[in-house]
This record gives sequence, structure tokens and C-alpha cells, in this order.
Amino acid sequence: MMIHSVLVVNCSRDNDLLSVREFVWPIQRSLPVPSKAIPLRAFTEKSLQSFDAVILSGCQLLDNDYLKYVKKISWLKNSERPVLGVCAGQQLVSLVYGGKVLDMKQPCVGVHSIVVRKNRAFLDGSLSTLNVYGLHSHTITLPTGFASAAYSSLNPNEVIFHATRPVAGVSFHPEVLNKGLFPSFLTWAEDRLHSGK
Repeated sequence: MMIHSVLVVNCSRDNDLLSVREFVWPIQRSLPVPSKAIPLRAFTEKSLQSFDAVILSGCQLLDNDYLKYVKKISWLKNSERPVLGVCAGQQLVSLVYGGKVLDMKQPCVGVHSIVVRKNRAFLDGSLSTLNVYGLHSHTITLPTGFASAAYSSLNPNEVIFHATRPVAGVSFHPEVLNKGLFPSFLTWAEDRLHSGK
């Protein structure tokens, strides 16, 4: 299966112009395929019918409204479509697959370095470290069936991916720094769909 279109889900509480400009449009501009954006509260299984993949966006630092939607999107676990969770989106992916969201001792705001593991998933194969932009006050536990592809002194699960499905999450904001991760994720997801793992 080739990925020809992506649904970007705005995980911000308010689907206002500010959140869309900050968290959604930069993702859409980074994608090599057409995309459409909808708010999390409107995201249903039917929403995905016309799209080949979904990206769950991040949101503002003190906005935890997205955590109310875990049961509403639990069907995502059974979807065959590729899913990438960004920051709040990674937390939703973790919760849907049985992980937990934990408070950090102090928020992560700004640029920091992550260490790339050997099982790097869709991360650049030539890098051992990567500077990323963080804006979060939570971290996750690794859900069953997932592996960590990168870590930092702040977070053991900066990048996670499912062992057999095209599902992944990043704790940071590649739409701010590292926009190339979005096309890399789509290529990785297509490879997984073709290989069956």
C-alpha cells in the first residue's frame, strides 16, 4: 500500500487559528502528500475512510484536554492505517496500546539532544544523536509490543515504534525542528505495510 493522503488530527483543546498555525499547518507543509486536518473531538473511525495514514499532533504545554479522548479513539489500536503520534499524540498512542502517561519532574521546553538506538525505526541511519524541540510535561511508559528508538536524560522513550505495525510516536515536535521526520515516517510505514512487519 502506498500512502497518498494523511489525516492530521489537532490534539489541542481549542481548534483555533493559533493552535492550527502552531501544531497542524507545519506538519501539513512537511508532508509529501495531500492532507486534511480535523480536531481530535471530531476524529472517528469513519474520518479515516478517505486517508491512508493519520498523524496525531501535539498541543500547548498546559493543555491536557486530549487525555479525555483515549476511550473515544481506542478503535485506533485495530486500524490497519499507519499512525504517528507527536508529543500529546505519542501519549495517546501509548494509552491506546496500554501504556501510561507520567508527570515529569520538570517540563521539557526547548532544544535538547536525544540518543538514537540501533533499532532506529524511521530515524536517520547516519545519526547517533539528534537535537529536537520539546514542549511537554509528561512522559510515557512503553506499551507492550513497542520498542524505544531514542532516549534522552529527560525521557527514556523519546521515539517509540510498534514491533510489527506501522505505529510510532515521538515525544518532541518535529514540526519545529526535524521536519524531515514526517516524510521519513511515511516511507518507513509504507515499507512495513509492504513487508508485513
